[in-house]
Amino acid sequence: MSGGGMSVLKSVSVYQASCQAYHIEPDPNILVALNCKVGHLSLGPHFNLANLLPLKEALKHTNHITSLSFRKCRLGSSLCYPLRDILKENKTIVHINLDSNDIDYHGVEALAEALKVNTTLKTLNIRNNRIKLVGAKILAEGLKLNKGLESVDVTGNLTTYEGIQAIEGACEARHIQCDTTGNALKEEILNSITHGFGVFLSLVGGFTLAHDAQGYPRRHQWGIGIYVFSLVALFMSSTLCHSFTFMKKTGMIFQIFDHAAIYLLIAGTYTPLCFVNLSRHNISIYFVESGFDWNDREFFPSRVEV
Repeated sequence: MSGGGMSVLKSVSVYQASCQAYHIEPDPNILVALNCKVGHLSLGPHFNLANLLPLKEALKHTNHITSLSFRKCRLGSSLCYPLRDILKENKTIVHINLDSNDIDYHGVEALAEALKVNTTLKTLNIRNNRIKLVGAKILAEGLKLNKGLESVDVTGNLTTYEGIQAIEGACEARHIQCDTTGNALKEEILNSITHGFGVFLSLVGGFTLAHDAQGYPRRHQWGIGIYVFSLVALFMSSTLCHSFTFMKKTGMIFQIFDHAAIYLLIAGTYTPLCFVNLSRHNISIYFVESGFDWNDREFFPSRVEV
């Protein structure tokens, strides 16, 4: 029998013997992965935490499993202690998914301990847990000493801006890609409220300006309309951007609108001044020159003196 076949039989027998020792039923998913040399082992919501202990022993005798997924298993921080031991010893696992497992800073502490010595893990997904600020700082310390990770996802972990900065700083130092969206819940709620209030104040101010502009030339009223529209667009897009920050794709769309609205407000601020202070002829010249200036900066940056 080949060495690979011996390895399969050894890992299966070790797993079954460990299950018997712990008086638990073997998990079918683990048996299939061990016996059929499956590279990705995905364990569903009904996975028994106790099966991690026999799995830890079996992984010592196999090298074909490279990815572990515990997505939505809801195992809590207890999941991280066997994983700590696995990551310290195993040299073949490169992907781990711990999405939605109610992991707090106690579990992150165990993971950080393993990250300090593990050099083979490439991606770590711990999104939708509750590591909060304390866990974010602990994780950052582990990331600073890790020498193998390429990507870490901490989306939706109820941490603050301070925690986000700690993780992003550690990842930047080690050239690790990180996703920290969906955090800073209190800050994002306050941003949504204050920017939403800005929409209300912009409308109130706009009606006041429109009322005071009665009797003036029509270009004054057009100028007010343009300015108020750009102001409302800025605050509205910013409100939506902060409100949908926990929905990654939707939040990114509104973030684009938010950035674009800044330039819209700049144009909407200068345009009324031009309407009021320049004649029609001069306004046309101003916009033509502005268009050429923007064109030079966008397409011929070497022409623009710094």
